[in-house]
Amino acid sequence: MSSTSPRRSSTRPVGPSEAAWKAHATATIVHATLEALLDTAPSVTDPLAAELLGSDACGVWWAPADEADTSPVERERLVGRAYAAHLEERADDRALAALRALQLGGSDGVVPEVAAAARRLAATGVREPRWWAHAHRLTPLRGARVSWADDGQRYTSHVLEVDRAGDVVNLAVATLDDRAGVIGDVLLFSDLDGFGRVVASDQDDRALEWLGVGTVQARIARAIERTDLLGTGDPPGSSEPEVGYVALRGLAQRWSSAPTTS
Repeated sequence: MSSTSPRRSSTRPVGPSEAAWKAHATATIVHATLEALLDTAPSVTDPLAAELLGSDACGVWWAPADEADTSPVERERLVGRAYAAHLEERADDRALAALRALQLGGSDGVVPEVAAAARRLAATGVREPRWWAHAHRLTPLRGARVSWADDGQRYTSHVLEVDRAGDVVNLAVATLDDRAGVIGDVLLFSDLDGFGRVVASDQDDRALEWLGVGTVQARIARAIERTDLLGTGDPPGSSEPEVGYVALRGLAQRWSSAPTTS
């Protein structure tokens, strides 16, 4: 795991003393992240809360392609192996809950490693978290987009409405039209119809357009690919750069690849 670097790593040559420091810093971040998961994942009550924990735990390692020591795919695999190895070694209920949270909300490269470790632990009789029984209840319902101008930039937000284990939740991915469609912010909200009414009553040039679920999913997936390569763009409003993206990137990957019912 020593070759894996957290967000904002440098690409310049690393000397022996700096390499040792980076290995220590990496191990510290791994353990701190896993301790937070172990403390929280067993006590959450629904799959979405677990998903958010897993997504955030993976997002801490995100960096755009030109700022990382390894390729995004290899970095995620290293993170997944490290998380899986540490948690599987614990072999208790808390560890399985943490693995399942990572499986639900983790980024693409992390999920195969943690899912395999979770299956092995469950096969030994370790108790599943109570929310796992409903974890796979994820059904995309509707898709939409809205475009607008903010502080001299044009944004398009792609919105995916899903039924998440009985709760309707919307994922909104705001991309910058003038920056190759990279992502400026990602957020969740609850009421798409209410959002549509607000947009319709707006005096600005915003308008909500309904799109097919598959179209929205594909556009979110492409936006993630561009952002991983080029980095995040300026967020609309008062959001902080990267914060929404890194915390919800894994969740957005999972939801944009979820099968539809149609």
